[in-house]
Amino acid sequence: MLKGPRYSVLVAVLASALVFLAGPVRAQPAPDANSVLIYSNSGTSSYSAAATAKGFTVVTATDAQWTARSTADFATFRALIIGDPVCGGTVPPGPLSGAATWAAAINGPKLFIGTDEVFHFSSGGGTFLASGIGYVTSGGAGQTGAYVSLSCYYDSTTPAVPVPLLAPFGTFMVEGNLGCYDDAHIVAIHPALAGSTDATLSNWSCSVHEVFRSFPSASFIPLVIARNITGAGSLTFGDGSHGVPYILASGGGIVPVGAPATVPTMSEWALILMGVLLAISALFFLRRRKH
Repeated sequence: MLKGPRYSVLVAVLASALVFLAGPVRAQPAPDANSVLIYSNSGTSSYSAAATAKGFTVVTATDAQWTARSTADFATFRALIIGDPVCGGTVPPGPLSGAATWAAAINGPKLFIGTDEVFHFSSGGGTFLASGIGYVTSGGAGQTGAYVSLSCYYDSTTPAVPVPLLAPFGTFMVEGNLGCYDDAHIVAIHPALAGSTDATLSNWSCSVHEVFRSFPSASFIPLVIARNITGAGSLTFGDGSHGVPYILASGGGIVPVGAPATVPTMSEWALILMGVLLAISALFFLRRRKH
């Protein structure tokens, strides 16, 4: 049996060897400045194809690869995409357990969705998915956007429950059990809805799987509602419609439907009138000089 100094030296050498073999935790940043990171699930190919078509480098990540990344790694991507696994019923464990880590990197446009757009890809989901990716990657230099689909995770949930996956962004309460709701209505003009209409988002044989009964209204704006759904979270919009939101966005470019047109103030009217008078005076002066 080994004892004494020789034993201590042997232990130290073996420990050093193990540390060397294990190696340091290596950074896993984006391969270039035009990359998106997509959580790997059964719907990944749809998001990858849409992102590639827009000229982005696509990196996919399993649960282990996702949780191995640091906030600094996530921040090197143009956007993080946690998409619809074709109407999945389980919240993705990697993004869920590491929510605080990846969410800390998000400082760009955000899009949170309560439906299964990949499952209904050919019915309008594909158009929405593509424009959504375009939106979350539209931030400026150094910005990282987030695209998160809640798929069918809360389809049978009632009453409303918190969403741990979105908790770093505030308190979101969602509810399902909507009886396969199909009446979707757009309540904002927004880049994430380019090409989408009420018709292309409705009648999916379950267009809405969960609605946001409450959300951080100071930082997120409803884009699409489950029209005529009542109860907690039901809102009335400028076009006279009412319902509970199931698609939310945070970032620029949002114009609520029914918002009043900008009318010049008195001071603006005065400036316009002054400009007209100056133009008339200049024209009158030039004509006098010619005569």
